[in-house]
Amino acid sequence: MKKILLGAACLLVLSGCVHQGKTPVRSALTPVSGTQVANVPLDNQCVKDFAVLKQLNGPAFSVFRGQFDDINRVYALYQRDAANLGKDPKELLSMELGAKLNQVCSRVKFAVYTEVQKKLTPVSEL
Repeated sequence: MKKILLGAACLLVLSGCVHQGKTPVRSALTPVSGTQVANVPLDNQCVKDFAVLKQLNGPAFSVFRGQFDDINRVYALYQRDAANLGKDPKELLSMELGAKLNQVCSRVKFAVYTEVQKKLTPVSEL
């Protein structure tokens, strides 16, 4: 549970660190259109990769933020109804959310790797 809260907190902190300008900071896990949504837990490296991607490729960052928002909406339902769910559905939802979150984190990691490789191409051709 501590890891879950730490991941969400790190994302919020790191989103503020990469903020430039005067528009309000919006974390990757901030709900769209002002709805109340619980934050899906992220591991620390995923948070770091996501913050780096924001700097390297804004459009890709927006795509992945949308994916995190979709996961968040389902996670909010899970949190809201967890007490009423049976053991098996609760476990199934938890596993599915974890798998999807890992999948998006892997995509973010690969996108960061690809962007860094693009930046290194001119150097490698020297």
